[in-house]
Amino acid sequence: MKFFTLYFSLLLLSNNTLGSELQKEDKTIVSIGISLIHIGKIDVREQSFYAEFYLNLKWKGNRTAKNFELLNATNYSRSFYEVWTESDTNWITCKIKGTFRNEMDVSNYPIDNHILTIRIGDYVYTKDSLEYIINEEISRPYEKLRLFEWKIKRYGVKVIDSFEFETQFSIAEYSIEVHRKPGPFIIKIFIPILIIICVSLLTLFVSKEHLEVCIAIGITSLLSLIALHFSISNHLPDVNYPTKIDLLIMGSYFLIFLNLIEVVIAYNYFKIGDKKVTHRLDKYSRWLLPLAYIIFLLFLFTPIKFFFNYFY
Repeated sequence: MKFFTLYFSLLLLSNNTLGSELQKEDKTIVSIGISLIHIGKIDVREQSFYAEFYLNLKWKGNRTAKNFELLNATNYSRSFYEVWTESDTNWITCKIKGTFRNEMDVSNYPIDNHILTIRIGDYVYTKDSLEYIINEEISRPYEKLRLFEWKIKRYGVKVIDSFEFETQFSIAEYSIEVHRKPGPFIIKIFIPILIIICVSLLTLFVSKEHLEVCIAIGITSLLSLIALHFSISNHLPDVNYPTKIDLLIMGSYFLIFLNLIEVVIAYNYFKIGDKKVTHRLDKYSRWLLPLAYIIFLLFLFTPIKFFFNYFY
């Protein structure tokens, strides 16, 4: 209720500042305010998100702004729907909640960021007859807006032109930029992959006379990584480009493969009695393989940029 009271106070304050802008005779100018109060269920697989916001429309003239559409909504509901006239000014205020379609680029998953948009338009009147202007005093997110897995970076609202069958319409677009927090990625994905890699590298410390043990460790690590990859893929859309997580797991596959090759080569030297070469292969591989993997991780994630983007 406190937020609802504050919202209506802002509406009344904006009445004087926007009144003069609504006095155009050649077209109906609609002042639109969007105040976001909740956002969640950001689903990159379904390319959608859930949002709740207050919508305010204000205009003068004979044309009505009641025909507004939520252009990218898949389903929504509205409450507190109020329509009234004050002097010669018309008002609509309502609360809207629903799911909205949003194209999301997942190439940087799981350290991705997205710009989520809510698009509102009127396809009954063209831009020559009805045009939106933004009520800047209202169009902002609620100050206590929080997301568990995402960090809100910035928001913005603007009016754009939409062309349908060579006809120009006025569209209000509210956008909010979100970045995925690194914590869930580190805990749920990165640490398990590191553990699998460390387990596979244990073969470098096992005597090569136990070939079956070394091969079993390598194959088990590979199968565990494949299972993890399938689990992660279930949360992503089918895209025709590799994501960062795909590259990370492919690099991990390749490291385990190299490790198994080293095991087989070292065993063959051990079998013919050349234990010095076997020892030398294990000795060099113990630091060359982990070093190569670390360089690969540095190249893939560019940690300096990563930490500055997400922690500052």
